[in-house]
Amino acid sequence: MEQKIFKNTRIYDLNGDFEVVHYMPGWGGASKENRSNISPPGQSPNYEMNRQRTLQKARSKLRRIIKCFKLDRFITLTFAENIQDVGQADAEFRKFMKRIRRRFPELKYVAVREFQKRGAVHYHMAVNTFINQEYLKKIWGNGHVWIERRTGSQQQVINYICKYISKHMEDERLKGRHAYLSSQGLSVSYEDCYFSSKDEMLMFCKQNYGEKMKDKKVLSYDDNQVVWIG
Repeated sequence: MEQKIFKNTRIYDLNGDFEVVHYMPGWGGASKENRSNISPPGQSPNYEMNRQRTLQKARSKLRRIIKCFKLDRFITLTFAENIQDVGQADAEFRKFMKRIRRRFPELKYVAVREFQKRGAVHYHMAVNTFINQEYLKKIWGNGHVWIERRTGSQQQVINYICKYISKHMEDERLKGRHAYLSSQGLSVSYEDCYFSSKDEMLMFCKQNYGEKMKDKKVLSYDDNQVVWIG
């Protein structure tokens, strides 16, 4: 049986940038016993705590995807009808994506839901290509659309998309549902390593990423984990 080598640092390749997660206890997964006791979606006795963790992971994953795939254009899709059922709205969104991908097969996207004051669902998307607004409205066919390019910092793009995950996290309509939607194949490459200390990890980054370390910061949540650099 192959012996696993202990590793405590994950370095993400973000297509010209990088990000590091340094976790001193190392990477681990649920034991076989714990996996057999996993509750159905939305029914865990620790639902709120697990939800917070899931949202944090979702925000981190979205940040990496947006950076890696250069998703710098924003699309907002709204319903003319007051559609409040998330399942119904998601079904229309999936149909729309099938139609739009026929015309733009290289389109990559992430999307988050927002609830209007009237209760209706609408979608905010970050995509990697320009689509004419009139054409977009015709293909959507459910209401108004907007498309724009954010020319500011990449962090502005990330903040814009990620804020909607937190904004509606308490809404019961999202209980047991994925925090965001995305096209398939948006996997971010990474390498797992081992460092004996946080300082050793930082020194490695400075030596190997040079100029990329400028204007970067380390967010440390506790003594064990450095969540990212960038």
